[in-house]
Amino acid sequence: MRTIGLGYTGDEVATRSPLDQNVFSDFNFFFTPSPAFTEKGLSGDIPLVVDNKSIQQSVRTIVLTNAYEKPFNVGFGASIRRYLFEQIDAWERYKMIDAIENQLKLYEPRIDVSDVRIKENPSLNSMFVTVDYTIKAVERKETTEVRISAERIR
Repeated sequence: MRTIGLGYTGDEVATRSPLDQNVFSDFNFFFTPSPAFTEKGLSGDIPLVVDNKSIQQSVRTIVLTNAYEKPFNVGFGASIRRYLFEQIDAWERYKMIDAIENQLKLYEPRIDVSDVRIKENPSLNSMFVTVDYTIKAVERKETTEVRISAERIR
């Protein structure tokens, strides 16, 4: 029997039984160590995000990534940060929503997008993107919100 997720220390905390089944899983992109390890004073594995959290992370990544930002896949990403300093009229809003929907359709086949809404806040140099979708495997509706902002680095 093969155990999944055996950690750096070999501790039983890092193992998962074959009965623990998730539909989807991915690495946590924040690369924070597992609390199960750090509470015991061990080095820690990077925990997985599973199911809807995995899809939310993927949607956020697609929305926040610009074209040419991902090596060897220059067409990946919705490239909407460039609109932060633009006047958003109906045509620009349509282009942004279309780009997000096309990228999600192309790079996130686990979902069906039902709605994309964009709310801008020019005084804070930010915009909020809300994506409503249905997870195909479980026929469950979810919403992911992404905040895109420009901040001064000091």
